[in-house]
Amino acid sequence: MEPRWCRAVSLTDAGQDFLERSRRILTDLDDAEHTAESERGEPMGRFVVSAPLICAFMNLHHKLRGELQLSGRMMNLVEDGVDVAICIGLLADPGDIAGKVSAVRSVLGPAPADLATADTPDDPEALRDHRLIAFTGLTAQRQW
Repeated sequence: MEPRWCRAVSLTDAGQDFLERSRRILTDLDDAEHTAESERGEPMGRFVVSAPLICAFMNLHHKLRGELQLSGRMMNLVEDGVDVAICIGLLADPGDIAGKVSAVRSVLGPAPADLATADTPDDPEALRDHRLIAFTGLTAQRQW
C-alpha cells in the first residue's frame, strides 16, 4: 500500500495564536521605528532653558513645549531637569560642559519711576533714601 500524503498543512490553535501575536508585535515595532525616525528630523517634546533664549529657539521648533526657569541660584542641570542654562559666574559642577557666551557688566542706577517720586541723588550716600531692586545671583547683598 502506498503512503498517503497530505496535500494541505494548517497551523494548530497554538500556532495560529503565535502567528497573530507576532504580526501585532512586528506592526508595533514598525510604528515605533517610524515615530522615532519622524522625531529625529525636528525636535519636539519638553525642552527646558533657564534663560530668555527659549523664545528664539521655540520659534525655530514649533513642536517644543518650553519652560523658562529664572533662578538666582546655581542649578544642578540633571537634578533640576534643565536642558540648557545660561549662568553668570562659576560652574557649580565641574562635570558640566560650558562655554563663554559673553561678559557681564553690572551697572547700578535708579529706576526712572523712582526718580519721579524722590529727589535725584547728588552722591552715593543719598541713595539710602531710594528703594533698591537687587539682583542677588552674584551676591547676597541687599543694600546700596
